[in-house]
Amino acid sequence: MNFYYSFLLYLLILVLINSKNDKTIKLTLELNEENLFPLLPITIGELETKIMYISTYQNISTNIVIFLNQYNISKAKNEKKNDSYLFNNKLITGKVYSDSFIIDTIKKEMKFIYNNTLSNNMTGLIHFSPNNLLNFFKKNISFYTISFSEFDIHKNLNIILGEKYYLTNFTYFDICDMENKDNLFFGCKLKNIIIKDKKLSKNIFTVFEFSNISNRNYIECNRSMILNITNFLNQNKFKCESNKCESNNITGYLNFGYRNIYFKQLYFKEKNIDYIIFHGNVINNLKIIYDFHNDKIVLYSDKQIITINPTIPDPWKRNSYWWVFGLILFGILLIAYIILRLLNTKVDDLFNSNRNESMAQLLP
Repeated sequence: MNFYYSFLLYLLILVLINSKNDKTIKLTLELNEENLFPLLPITIGELETKIMYISTYQNISTNIVIFLNQYNISKAKNEKKNDSYLFNNKLITGKVYSDSFIIDTIKKEMKFIYNNTLSNNMTGLIHFSPNNLLNFFKKNISFYTISFSEFDIHKNLNIILGEKYYLTNFTYFDICDMENKDNLFFGCKLKNIIIKDKKLSKNIFTVFEFSNISNRNYIECNRSMILNITNFLNQNKFKCESNKCESNNITGYLNFGYRNIYFKQLYFKEKNIDYIIFHGNVINNLKIIYDFHNDKIVLYSDKQIITINPTIPDPWKRNSYWWVFGLILFGILLIAYIILRLLNTKVDDLFNSNRNESMAQLLP
């Protein structure tokens, strides 16, 4: 009997040890108001530098990096082609090269456009969508997830890749279905804006952006969307002036998935796009996980800014969840107990049988 208990205990310890070997990578980006974007430490070829990190804007064909004169372009491989990149509504063109990139000790060959026309207060820029950033580290992480800390210009921006998460660890959370737009962006739909019993149903594709410091408090979208949303807020006792809507005594809610996210103010900037960009401080204390395993985006917080939506069945009610979990755990323990009893009975029967045979041989 002791042997089987010891064996089960060994299996449990083995599982616990393996779970601790889940590989994650934490990137700490330095926030710098002068550069407008967080700075990512990186080595390109033999140059150790810091590059502006951009996660929303996308290139045409290559993983774009733009450098100033201190980069020794003569050591890079010329791909013998040109490419272009839209940055701050300006089209930047240049020759395509490739070189080794090192981020957090991970090394990979990448293609980039070289152009030395940027301003003197930055070394260059690198941009990854969450999915592309994960692909850079794909062989070095355990899970295909990326999470962003809340955006605070007085602290570093922390990005964690490969971390396995558990909903039971979150006090307040919601989940929305991840969608892909034009094979460039990953986000989910803003389904509704809700004030009391009034609802503005939009289903607008939304990107969550944590890299632009200057726009950290703003929602970016086109003029038509801004007018549509601000008119709705005005009609429901928010005060909207110059693309800024605020209320002291009225609470609004954003609905992306099954629950509602609380807001008292929304600030907008006009951008000629057919989707919405939610920047890092639009909703304070909100954190984001892109779960590419399950094609979900998890929105969570340690503050009470996410509430139950009474009109949508909630699949994560704590009471029903713990009841199901307890039932499953009880079933596992019961099955294990029955197996151990059966094994113990067989061992006892075998021992008694051998003993009886030995006794019989001793008798005259």
